[in-house]
Amino acid sequence: MGTRTQVVLAAVALLTFSTLSNAFAKSRVVYGEDNRVEINEALPLHQEWSKSVVAMIPKDRLISSDLGLTFDLTNDMDGDGIDDIMGMLCEGERFKDQVTPALCSGFLVAPDIVVTAGHCVQTQESCEMNSFVFDFGSNNTKKNEKGETNYFVKSNDAYYCKELMSQKLDPMSMADFAVVRLDRPVLDRTPLKFRKESKIADKEELVLIGHPIGMPMKIAPGAAVRKNEHDSFFLATTDSFQGNSGSAVFNAKTGEVEGILVRGEMDFDFDENLGCARVKVCKEDEGRGEDVTRITIIDALKELNQ
Repeated sequence: MGTRTQVVLAAVALLTFSTLSNAFAKSRVVYGEDNRVEINEALPLHQEWSKSVVAMIPKDRLISSDLGLTFDLTNDMDGDGIDDIMGMLCEGERFKDQVTPALCSGFLVAPDIVVTAGHCVQTQESCEMNSFVFDFGSNNTKKNEKGETNYFVKSNDAYYCKELMSQKLDPMSMADFAVVRLDRPVLDRTPLKFRKESKIADKEELVLIGHPIGMPMKIAPGAAVRKNEHDSFFLATTDSFQGNSGSAVFNAKTGEVEGILVRGEMDFDFDENLGCARVKVCKEDEGRGEDVTRITIIDALKELNQ
């Protein structure tokens, strides 16, 4: 893909090739207008859905404080390249100054079960290295004495991996999902409803909720199904980025989760004149589209009582 190659070559002066490869391997993009909003700016119904969405954050990035848990952002400990990406964004890009501790997103489907992308959690060991954190978003902030915004979460809103129940990352079928059993049940929020059979309708309206570029939660309505033929995934026009991997993709009409955001178009265009990156914007009918693993293909979820 020409655009992806041009971006990589132009950005080499700022980032190493290995960092770029990690950062852009599973990229996303904006289609039409950027519909991402903070939790408190979203519709009440979408705010309710967001309560059951998690940020997957490395455990060694969580710091106990008088606010609860804050985040260690002193270096790119996991090598995901996200912190470097935020640093290379052009001035004026939306959310440029927000923190980016999350690697991926996920969502609650049973009191102790979270679903995410298979490339986010590939082994039991990698599962145990991460936390699954609720309410990492604009609702949990506090200004410090310097006027800077500190993001935090309550200590009891951080959960940990007990078992990687099921995982698939298959280049043949393009299936990409992971099912994680948490260390304890989640008692203060409702698991999300999800499709159990058949396919979403063509051109159905969608809502994406997750953590683009690892930042505090964003809700992105106004997307739609673009192509719907493949058995294991469908193409959508979600405004999504690295870090949205594992995000819940909701049917805007029914409120059910239709699938898991896993792959997509390149995130950024490099501005050679300014030496910085801008969010890549495609028209609604342009670009490759964003891949959403159908939640109906996950056998481990078929016996859940909902």
